[in-house]
Amino acid sequence: MAQFIMVAILCKHRDSGGCTIFRAMLAACLLALWASNSFARVLTISLNDVRAAGATLYVAVYSTEDGQGSWQQEPYRTLKLTLPEAATAEFELDLPDGRYALRAYVDIDGSGELETARFNRPLEPFTLSSATHQDKPSVHFRNAVFVVDEQNQSLQLTLFYPEGTGNDEPLAGND
Repeated sequence: MAQFIMVAILCKHRDSGGCTIFRAMLAACLLALWASNSFARVLTISLNDVRAAGATLYVAVYSTEDGQGSWQQEPYRTLKLTLPEAATAEFELDLPDGRYALRAYVDIDGSGELETARFNRPLEPFTLSSATHQDKPSVHFRNAVFVVDEQNQSLQLTLFYPEGTGNDEPLAGND
């Protein structure tokens, strides 16, 4: 983008027809950039049952057009946040209208990775999004897909804690 602006400034001092074409292309690019950002929505995410003030929360958001996908695909967005001294943490994400899945974990041991046990069961607090028709989050990607649009601009998540920590409700599909 900086190169386009620099060339536009240089073209201002020349009288060639190529600069006029370049300015038109630059205007079209800037309009497209503005248009793509203008459809972004602010998704407000509330994370409940926070018990580790000051710990790092890692969030991964996955984009999916058709509701299909997997947790192994490259995340659309990632965040690294510090948890507040409150039972509920709120944060916002700018996302265009679409279908997404989210997963997050609290990095208790500071390793930067979700620690897991046998069968990839988390050893640190974690959460997953859930489809609007689901009562509980599911480990299955297809059941974690939610929609961001004019009617859906907030997401409620609850941290789940590994067995033995007092909040070890099983997840749907995790039999």
